[in-house]
Amino acid sequence: MVTQQQVQDQIGKWSLKEKVGQLFILAFPGKDAEIAEAMIRDYNLGGCYLSQDNAETFAEAEHLNRTLQRILDKNQRLPLLSGVDQEGAWGC
Repeated sequence: MVTQQQVQDQIGKWSLKEKVGQLFILAFPGKDAEIAEAMIRDYNLGGCYLSQDNAETFAEAEHLNRTLQRILDKNQRLPLLSGVDQEGAWGC
């Protein structure tokens, strides 16, 4: 379990740019998660908003999220808040 002190210590290490980056959710074009890496690395991005442009099937969405997680791990970042505009397409 993460304590409040651990959270405060983590946030205390971030620059102002990284703290502000946590407030943003990025929508990006295409199916390549690598396009988001610079934003995750440089700005400590808070989340990603995925749409049909990013993944047309559940399998593609799962792959994209796994790739985003690898980017987070590589850059020692917290998990992203994920937003999805799928309008029922992946549930089929």
